Amino acid sequence: MDVSNRYASTIMLLADGGHVHANCSGILLSRRVALTAASCVCPPRQATSRGVPEKGPIGPSACAERAFIMTVRFGAVKSPEFKEESVEQTFGRVDGKVRVHPAFKLEVDDQGAVLSTHADLAIIVLDSPLRGDLQRVPFAETEVQENETLVMAGYGDDPRFLGVAGIRYFRHNKVTQIRGGSDGKVLYEQQGAFVYNGYTGGPCFREDKSQRWLVGIASVGSDQELSFTSTYFFRDWLRTELQRVAIADSPSTPASQHPR
Repeated sequence: MDVSNRYASTIMLLADGGHVHANCSGILLSRRVALTAASCVCPPRQATSRGVPEKGPIGPSACAERAFIMTVRFGAVKSPEFKEESVEQTFGRVDGKVRVHPAFKLEVDDQGAVLSTHADLAIIVLDSPLRGDLQRVPFAETEVQENETLVMAGYGDDPRFLGVAGIRYFRHNKVTQIRGGSDGKVLYEQQGAFVYNGYTGGPCFREDKSQRWLVGIASVGSDQELSFTSTYFFRDWLRTELQRVAIADSPSTPASQHPR
């Protein structure tokens, strides 16, 4: 559990405006921009007759236009033996507009199981800048390597604490395979216990002593593989999107020239 707030830039994505428990995770790139997995904001369509997801690929046109996020900072832990249930928490709520990678694609079978993902990234442009301290994490300037150990953070739904919201964990994972071509997908090996719900969209970090770099965003899981989407692979799109927001926020930019 991240009781020291080392990974406080990791945020919760909420299923709706009033739901407190994490639907997915994400990371703040700046006071105005968060990054998550597109699969978190582009849920499979439900077939009305059977109540199961429709077959076929899901793309940007199926995605939500807005998202709800929550920041969480931990305070004092009253009982070290029961950290999750005794830690003090401060929540911050902000909403924003979703921008999904234009090449995003998610394929599921008729039971809702994930078959494949591509360009599983989405940014959220917040309605107003976040206040308070922000732990900025730079993008990695090199791709990860096989057998490299990374740190992943997120808000998993721990079955032991179903009534406790906003519990942030981190864990170590080893890279097993880097996909080639235009995929941008990296496979990893789970170290220790894994809680599936909630971690999707969470950040993957490379760490070296006191330094930390963002290398990827956890993709929606499947029974066959665990993967994340490389931020280095999609660095051009990410930088373009961040620049768009910076230009739109510039007081010297006429409203008619603001990117849409």
